[in-house]
Amino acid sequence: MKGKKRLIGLALVLQGLGAWAEGTMPCATRLYSLPGQQFMHKLVTHAGETVTAVDFGPVTTLSLRDDRLHVGNRYKYVAGLAPAEEGEYSYTVHLRDAKGKDSEVKVQLTVSRFLQSPTPSMVWLTWNWFAREISHHKMVEIAHGMERCGLIKAGFKTILLDDAWAMPTSDKAALTYDPEKFPQGIAGLKSAIREVNSELRLGIYSDAGTMTCESYQPGSYLYESQHLALFDSWGVDMLKYDFCNSEASSRESYSRMGKAIDELNTRRRAEGGIPFVYNVCEWGSTQPWLWGAEAGGSSWRTTSDAREDWVGNNSRPGVLAGVDETRRLWMYAGVNRFNDLDMMCIGLHGLGGPSNNTAYHMSNGGVIRGLTDAQARTQMSLWCMLARPLSLTCDLRDAPRAEANDGAPLPYPLITAADVATLTHAGIIAINQDPLGQQAEYMEAVSTGADYSGEGYDVYLKDLSGGRFALAVTNRSQEEMEGIQLPLADLYLGTGRWTCRDVWSGTEVMVRGTLSTGRLSPCETRVYLLTPKGRKKSQW
Repeated sequence: MKGKKRLIGLALVLQGLGAWAEGTMPCATRLYSLPGQQFMHKLVTHAGETVTAVDFGPVTTLSLRDDRLHVGNRYKYVAGLAPAEEGEYSYTVHLRDAKGKDSEVKVQLTVSRFLQSPTPSMVWLTWNWFAREISHHKMVEIAHGMERCGLIKAGFKTILLDDAWAMPTSDKAALTYDPEKFPQGIAGLKSAIREVNSELRLGIYSDAGTMTCESYQPGSYLYESQHLALFDSWGVDMLKYDFCNSEASSRESYSRMGKAIDELNTRRRAEGGIPFVYNVCEWGSTQPWLWGAEAGGSSWRTTSDAREDWVGNNSRPGVLAGVDETRRLWMYAGVNRFNDLDMMCIGLHGLGGPSNNTAYHMSNGGVIRGLTDAQARTQMSLWCMLARPLSLTCDLRDAPRAEANDGAPLPYPLITAADVATLTHAGIIAINQDPLGQQAEYMEAVSTGADYSGEGYDVYLKDLSGGRFALAVTNRSQEEMEGIQLPLADLYLGTGRWTCRDVWSGTEVMVRGTLSTGRLSPCETRVYLLTPKGRKKSQW
């Protein structure tokens, strides 16, 4: 013990003399990239700390940039091209605090062609419309609906079975599919949906505890490898992993499954297969953005379950509250590591199941009005700007029925032309799927909206590949708003000229100095694609 105390004392003395000590940073330090891909890492520090240098070692394609240190959210960043060769790389960020003490943070960078999810996943999942009432026939009908509406072409290529797909039992060793719901098995379901479209994949649900959230089927804790092998034998390619009835800490629980998935992906790669995708569905309560990547996930929930509401609150988040919970976590997102705001409520029209349990619906007689077209478009806009997984849960069948909201009269058609136009818009999806993988920054200094409020406006800026940006302005109120003037110099855009394309309307203008939004309709989000004019597009 005395020897240990002397070592600790020596370390403190060395730190006081300016020797490097191990430090931390409130941002991602476990990063990913495809080989040779444009790369960006925003180096957010603790209050009073400064990044003094970055030691890149043998990596010669990256450099430290400081042009944002005195504007916007004020940070230095690493940018350039990831190494062209696959492998494990690292670089060291050197820091100095207000007292002059130095420390360093090691950053790990995995460069691989076999990443789980280089861009956010795009899925259709069963829970909000069907709840427990899922079946082979219904899923095949959904696949046909996805094909008919152009969703598969737009990028939604996974159907994910949520809770209640299995035989109801508490025996983890007996986990298997319910033959009444899936008479051809899960493998048979995958074959059937692939007959609709050969690009479709199948995902599945489990839980890191004794039972799933519905207490319907057994969880997978301590049975991770056994259950994962079962899923793999059925041809499943994605897991949504919940955290009800837990038996251990979140990090331990998710790391156990992550280790099993890593072993599976090692085998899949050797066999020429595709990566198995791991979604950590922990609801944000233990800050999975701090440990989710290390636990093996490529995305993690940051909020409670989404509700079909405009604002909501932190326990029942609507469109705005879900974003409010996540918008200051941009420094933890990147390629293969995404913050997940749960499912979108587009196409439910107040008729979904669990999403109907909104924060305030009982105060107006239990009426669920659903999202207006403008609110739905705002949800799509913000989910894409924040680089979050895009998950749908609406009824796409020819003859929709409200399984999770029994007895509710349904309009026909349930999925409107406006819904389809919102969900398949190529321009807004391209912003979500941009290979740079950045979550839009909440530009708090030029925004007026407060968390969980229906007043003011919010400004978001998203770095895109090729030196481009996406800029979004959201009118939080349900009243029309006067035009907003945004100085480009406050948004990292300097004094140059930019081609400014309104993503939703398709109109295009040239801007310099200031961007004017014009009038914003109630609950509207205006999204602009900004491309540098008169100079090289790429800043890399």
